[in-house]
Amino acid sequence: MGSQTAVHGTLTDTAKEQVRTGRHTTAALLNEAPGHPEPGSAEARETQYPVKVRYTAPDGTARTATTDMDPGLPAGHRVRVWTSAEGTLTKPPMPPDEIRNRAVGAGALTAITVLITGPLAYRLTARVLDQRRMRIWETEWQQTARRWTTSP
Repeated sequence: MGSQTAVHGTLTDTAKEQVRTGRHTTAALLNEAPGHPEPGSAEARETQYPVKVRYTAPDGTARTATTDMDPGLPAGHRVRVWTSAEGTLTKPPMPPDEIRNRAVGAGALTAITVLITGPLAYRLTARVLDQRRMRIWETEWQQTARRWTTSP
């Protein structure tokens, strides 16, 4: 539970900082977003294409950048984008449900890692200790065998 809490706290702090320093603004597409070859398909709903946009940075300057957009949007279409304090386009802050999902995933990954590496570490340690004990036993046996096999 510790890694999950730590990841959740870190992601929440990052999102809060992004909200504090960034902002939404409107951008206009400078060219048309390519159409998806299979409109209406599940893949088309998830696919985005890089498109050049023009927007106004927090300092008031007009800027252009490339960002991912849904397929088939016409040139001139206006979209909401997120900018950093420096005026560069960035992804918007993670919503709470995505933060929670990532934290749960990190916790699950940690648990799986412990379940796998714990027994492996145990076996490796046991093997090293067994080999050490066998070397010691061999040395002691050689000393004992000489006493047993020599005639008085």
